[in-house]
Amino acid sequence: MALSNVKIERRKRWDKPFAEDWQDEQLEQILKLPIFAAMEEDKFPNNLPLRGILRNDTRVVHYDPGDIVVREDDYGSSAYVIVSGEVSVVLPPGLPAHLLGRAESTGPEGWLKAFLRVFNRSDYRETRDYVQKDLEIIAGLHVEHGVARVRLQDHEKVLSDCTLFPIGEGELIGEVAALTRSPRTATMVVTKPSVLLEIRWQGFRDLRKFDDAFRERIDNIYRERNRVSYLKALPYFSSLDEPTVERLAEHALLESYGDLEWKADRKAGSNTVPDEPVIVAQNDYVDGLLIVLNGSARIVGKFHQGKQTVGFLRAGDFFGMSEIVAEHCDPQHEAHIVHDYSLTAIGHADVLRIPTDLVESELLSNLSDEEIERLQRDCAYPSMSMDPGLMEFFGQHHYTNGRSTMVIDTARCVRCDECVTACARNHDNNPRFIRHGRHFANLMVTTACMHCVDPVCMVGCPTGAISRRVDGEVVINDETCIGCSTCANSCPYDNIRMVEIKNKSGNLAVDQQTNKPIVKATKCDLCVDNLGGPACVRACPHDAMMRIDLTDAESLADLLARTTNFDS
Repeated sequence: MALSNVKIERRKRWDKPFAEDWQDEQLEQILKLPIFAAMEEDKFPNNLPLRGILRNDTRVVHYDPGDIVVREDDYGSSAYVIVSGEVSVVLPPGLPAHLLGRAESTGPEGWLKAFLRVFNRSDYRETRDYVQKDLEIIAGLHVEHGVARVRLQDHEKVLSDCTLFPIGEGELIGEVAALTRSPRTATMVVTKPSVLLEIRWQGFRDLRKFDDAFRERIDNIYRERNRVSYLKALPYFSSLDEPTVERLAEHALLESYGDLEWKADRKAGSNTVPDEPVIVAQNDYVDGLLIVLNGSARIVGKFHQGKQTVGFLRAGDFFGMSEIVAEHCDPQHEAHIVHDYSLTAIGHADVLRIPTDLVESELLSNLSDEEIERLQRDCAYPSMSMDPGLMEFFGQHHYTNGRSTMVIDTARCVRCDECVTACARNHDNNPRFIRHGRHFANLMVTTACMHCVDPVCMVGCPTGAISRRVDGEVVINDETCIGCSTCANSCPYDNIRMVEIKNKSGNLAVDQQTNKPIVKATKCDLCVDNLGGPACVRACPHDAMMRIDLTDAESLADLLARTTNFDS
């Protein structure tokens, strides 16, 4: 039988609106809010009209006093306009971890506790103690129009010990995290009955793109709240005085490349991330220093008639500094300096661009000769000696997102399964990883949580059960996980699994209303409470398993140095 093509309609962005129940009268009321009334509708293109953005990329959500809108250090992709009511920012030190639904770190367990744990293991997988605990956050969980939220119990008493900054009607909140998908800087709690307009990042991006006044407002907010503190935290910038950093921040441009939803293509079955937009092309004039804010980027060089990956950049890395320093040290250089390599965004990346002349006058002129020499060494591009196929493999599958990626040298591995057994012994008789994955030569990237630089699994968790600790480990608080599967559905690498839980007698736990099994999210937690670190690595008898930071060139070099008979 002859085969023929099947014609289908391509899906469009607004096929699935953010909210299904928008009414025309409701939309007209939103358009009258000062933040939107000042926008000129004719500045928006026909395919992305202002009314279309508001109808399809926003939703109205009602909140009661005590409801948590956003949690400090959460990763979010929405901004909010306060239509009515009041939301208060909880100023440092903020709320304790348990009220935010997070697992509190108690540090590594002692040797006695580790010894006794051997005798307290259950005979069944994923067993739990069902003794009811005083968990304020779970008691306050409720769902409205499909949106799960957490309400602080006795919020007036809880907040009485906190310093609050109230924000009223018409104000915009959460805009920086929505624009850059960076961690929320503070927890925000509703203190009066409120109605909020939630804007998902796609619509927020387009509002900023097509309305000059809105873009200037957002950029000013970001400049005032983030750029100065961000630059002050960077090496070499930290020694500059406040006025100098403020001048640099004032002229720094915020740029976004790629798609924040790159993970959606992987979840739909694609093995790769989308096409990588070019941030800078090789031989372009160096008009500024680029600093990666978040996400990851690839350094690419021409090689014969094609291209070759030179290295990868992550948050805090510089691009273009090497060329700027070279020109600064050679004042007789007359030709315009150009970039030695191209830079592309892998999935998504946000960058700050500081004009070249300001970098020279405000930064380099304030550094000693020794500091400039060290800066030039630190910012030197990696050599192209690393196996190009391996570099392409890591970039193609977005493994450069991993801070602690499990890699197995299959030439050393004898398939004894000691790593899996050790993991199961430490985690309710159920291993937190699967010993298979993609291969390149004799290296295998295992299906295990990579504790990513850009942890998209954390976006949207309604209770804050999944969070990142100070040292970078992404962990799940089992007590506040409600089994919604948001994190598992979001993980681009399928490294989070939903498991049915049992009691100490092996009886399946079922919901008292639906009689369906209760599930919890599980994944590798790097054995954060173990004295010796990850049990899987310690158990391997042939040193075949490694935990590697694939965002770091030195870690990649160490990986190859210790790998047996590496041959692509």
